[in-house]
Amino acid sequence: YWNGWFIDSTYQTRYEGGPLDGDIILYGQWLEIININWYSNNELVQTDKKLEFETIDSLTLAPIEGYAFEGWYIDPDFKTRYDFESELLADINLYAKWTKIHTITFVTNGGVALPSQEVLDGAKLQASIATTRDGYQFDGWYTDYAFTTKYNFDSEVHSDMTLYAKWLKKIY
Repeated sequence: YWNGWFIDSTYQTRYEGGPLDGDIILYGQWLEIININWYSNNELVQTDKKLEFETIDSLTLAPIEGYAFEGWYIDPDFKTRYDFESELLADINLYAKWTKIHTITFVTNGGVALPSQEVLDGAKLQASIATTRDGYQFDGWYTDYAFTTKYNFDSEVHSDMTLYAKWLKKIY
């Protein structure tokens, strides 16, 4: 793409024409046309063209039920997030990162009801989740109704789950 004539080698000042008072050195600038390929779930969803040194805005995708959009990455393994303030220098592939959302349901067993929570896959549940029940002391969250396995809040969430509140009767 022909971008025009400039009076400096850094292409900052465009030559606008007009009468000359002597010899002048002009610098011509050609810009590359850059292809931006947008991928979501391993499918090409859109291709855009921009000029070299331009920046781009994030492509907005339709939501996918049960997943959270976590940004655009320059690699399909989602190691490096794309910086939308950087100038385009070469063709680029951008990959949408989607993370599964898991639902955590709380059975309070007579305690004050709690809404279910949505947690991203690999995240940890907050240990401060508590409920109250008159005449009882809260004894923690368990992964089973028989209260044999106490939930470990240091573990990552990788599936939907139900947690059960265990209570101890207060003795006065």
